[in-house]
Amino acid sequence: MPASDRALSESVSITLMVCLLVILAIISWGFFFGYESLLKTNINIAESAEDIPTHLNAHAIRLFHQNGDVASLNATVSASYPEVRFTLISPSGLVHSALPSPLITDNAWNPGDSIYFYRDATGYHVVDSLNERINAISTYGPLIDLEGGVWTIKTIDNTVPVTINSVDVLVGGSGSASASPYTPGLVATYYSDQSWTVPVTTTIVNRVHFADAASGRASDVSNWPSSYLGKTDSFSVKYDGFIRIDTEDDYTFTLSSDDGSFMDLGGTSNFISNGGLHGYTSVSSTRHMTPGYYPITIWMFENTGSAVIYLQYQTPGMGSPQLVTSLWHIPSTAPTADFTGVPRAGPAPLAVQFTDTSIDATAWAWNFGDGSPVILVQNPAHTYTGVGTYPVTLTSSNSFGVATETKAGYITVGSFTPGFLASYYRGQSWSDLAATRVDSGIHFSDGSGSTWPMSLIGRQNDFSVTWDGYLLVPAETDYTFTLTSDDGSWLWVDEVQLIDNGGLHGSRAISQTVRLTAGYHHVVVRMFENTGSAVADLSFSPAGTIWHIPSTAPTAGFTAVPRAGTAPLAVQFSDTSQDATSWSWDFGDGSPLSTDQNPSHTYTAAGSYAVTLTASNDFGASTATEPAYVTVGAFVPGFVASYYTGQTWTTLAGTRIEDPIHFTDGSGSTWPTDIVGSQNDFSVTWDGYLNVPAEADYSFRLTSDDGSWLWVDEVQLIDNGGLHGSTAVTRTVHLTAGYHHIVVKMFENTGSAVAYLDYAILPSTTYNPVTGVWHVP
Repeated sequence: MPASDRALSESVSITLMVCLLVILAIISWGFFFGYESLLKTNINIAESAEDIPTHLNAHAIRLFHQNGDVASLNATVSASYPEVRFTLISPSGLVHSALPSPLITDNAWNPGDSIYFYRDATGYHVVDSLNERINAISTYGPLIDLEGGVWTIKTIDNTVPVTINSVDVLVGGSGSASASPYTPGLVATYYSDQSWTVPVTTTIVNRVHFADAASGRASDVSNWPSSYLGKTDSFSVKYDGFIRIDTEDDYTFTLSSDDGSFMDLGGTSNFISNGGLHGYTSVSSTRHMTPGYYPITIWMFENTGSAVIYLQYQTPGMGSPQLVTSLWHIPSTAPTADFTGVPRAGPAPLAVQFTDTSIDATAWAWNFGDGSPVILVQNPAHTYTGVGTYPVTLTSSNSFGVATETKAGYITVGSFTPGFLASYYRGQSWSDLAATRVDSGIHFSDGSGSTWPMSLIGRQNDFSVTWDGYLLVPAETDYTFTLTSDDGSWLWVDEVQLIDNGGLHGSRAISQTVRLTAGYHHVVVRMFENTGSAVADLSFSPAGTIWHIPSTAPTAGFTAVPRAGTAPLAVQFSDTSQDATSWSWDFGDGSPLSTDQNPSHTYTAAGSYAVTLTASNDFGASTATEPAYVTVGAFVPGFVASYYTGQTWTTLAGTRIEDPIHFTDGSGSTWPTDIVGSQNDFSVTWDGYLNVPAEADYSFRLTSDDGSWLWVDEVQLIDNGGLHGSTAVTRTVHLTAGYHHIVVKMFENTGSAVAYLDYAILPSTTYNPVTGVWHVP
């Protein structure tokens, strides 16, 4: 340490003794900062008892600046930046925020200055000069001793680019401070053979507590060891690092395994030997240990059958053995950054717990993608308050370097609406978008009379589909998904491919199981069809609901049942809008607006009423108006028949009431000469209401020469258009009890003229003329 700095340290120490404040200096040469650090270089600490008097230890942590970047340091501890804060992580893992002292008067941190972290009755504070620390003591009273052990100190300035500043320091009774090279967890190396010679992957584990599904025992990792090795037999694993002992005592360690295992401890090879081919077996060994770090290596191999490896310990004062958790290792390379977040989707405000899964990191900087300040704790919780899709970036660092992991679109916050968002494409490569809609589920086939997806994209071959949604899981459990398709299909859950059912093939089902936590989980299915049959079906157990988040303004739409009848007429409206999250209904009769999604409304006066629905979401609003949508009045029998000269329904020749529609100009009939003066070159519209006595499936058959069409409740059911002889077309529709609007249009060119409308109530196959039709005068 340079003489000038040593003199300054001694001067500060004398003053501290007079003021009865304890300080403990922390941080060693080589203090590492991740990218664009505010604290640049040459940070030193008090290194021995002569630098910090022994009777002052354990009360404060001193961060000492020797030859740093003064301008940057000013920003770190300046009262001009009220959001500056330090994060202190205690040896027991508690996280504290140290706010700038309200008594700061000197806004500069100049060469030779120190800053101090202390705790009093009001919390943790940081000051940047001796005078401020003295003022703080006189104002706030006695300091509270800091917890002994290894502390982690981090800083962040929210007003400037990200700052990483993390150091492990030891606060204890010796009056000295030393840097700690240790980071939590053992290094676990998995091998594809039973003799620790063919390494496959390496990870960090915080305790040794693993078992495969065949054993029926608890495990810190589900699907172990398949998640690391892709298999459960014929493998080996080595755990390497240190165990930290905080209290002198006799420690009995128990190593349990199936098959063999061994443990080296503190330089003693085979401290525990549990080798051989055997079932679940435990072996124990005892050693007297004083505080400190002890090297530990655990070896385990598995032949076939169940696989288990546990490490526990017990001292004479403990009631029962416990898992060993104070496990550490010393990094030797730059870290590997990675993380998880739970939940990853939901409505605002969405509280997400992030978990660092980096290897060998000692400092962390989290950017949550929503403009909030960067956070420096290892496993932060963050609440998203705005609707959107957010990337998340974790920058991990240690004394060897920095690693960054960014996950685009990782968190989704929005107003969820039911169903999958389905995108249909022409061709088999998901590139030529033809149509989008919301599908309540994935249960489709072009067999048994279905024309899927002909009605949507005009083809049943050479197409592809993507279904995108979120499964809402009520409670954590295992979910089994079954994906059936003809041709290929794939399933992803939370961006991990779970099922690969790809290729050209007939209808084929594949099932897979995954454990899901409570909350929303992203589910994506892709399917393509070449030729022949087309099938797509996704089922899962246990039950859950599928939702999606709108990304554009909604498309408003609705239906109503019944749409006609006598007053008072109670009508049930159903929202069919796509991606709506709020609704406003105008029933057209002067009544108050309704904001229910699916309201019921009673019309009390005769008339024809327009209905308007305005549907909204976070991206905008859409309005659908149906004129004369509900008809209330005194119904009288028959269709209103409107006859036109010419074939385009433009020149009205006359109207009359007709029931049923059962006409031909053959066998001596002169229809419709008495109306239009001709049996050729005319057109006609029949308009009425069919009173359905009970809910059922109705099969309508429309026969004509030439063209004809049938609409039921404004939905075209039959298209029998064109120039042709007498031709019948049949279609089926499900009808509820009540009045249903029926419209038939027909035109005649030359030759024979025919118009018949019949129906059968399924399962009967007997067709009769449509009668019992009514109209409103």
